[in-house]
Amino acid sequence: RTLSARQLELLRVLGHSVATLLVERRRRRVAEIQAALSDALLCLAMPAPVAHVLKVAPHQRVAHVYHNVSVVFLDLVGFTAFCQQRCDAPDAVFALLDALFVTLDRLAERHDVLKIKVLGDGFMACSGLLVPLHRVSRRRTSNAGSVSDDDDDDDDD
Repeated sequence: RTLSARQLELLRVLGHSVATLLVERRRRRVAEIQAALSDALLCLAMPAPVAHVLKVAPHQRVAHVYHNVSVVFLDLVGFTAFCQQRCDAPDAVFALLDALFVTLDRLAERHDVLKIKVLGDGFMACSGLLVPLHRVSRRRTSNAGSVSDDDDDDDDD
């Protein structure tokens, strides 16, 4: 059986409509994926409250004054020499650093401390940025004993 000219025209229009819908659906899905990736990157790069402001009001200035902030810098004294002694076991050194920084991340989260940066064997974090400092000062002070306060400035890094 053959199709009439009218039926062929309807099939052509229908095919064009379906193709247009599929292209539009794909465009929306790509846009959704790009937005999700952008949000994920923003959340990795910024503290959650800042990321939220940037998402809901991207042109709003995100500058705040904090009156009570504590900053901690941790550096593994003698780490370079330790690594040189363990040059035959780089996986073990990496595992040690990984375990240390996972522990520090957990402590930071538990005590409302914001991890700012990890670089090599160094760790920088702040308290008083996400939660007012007076709410975390007792917890931060109690946690201080879990990290050595060795004042040895002869770090060979």
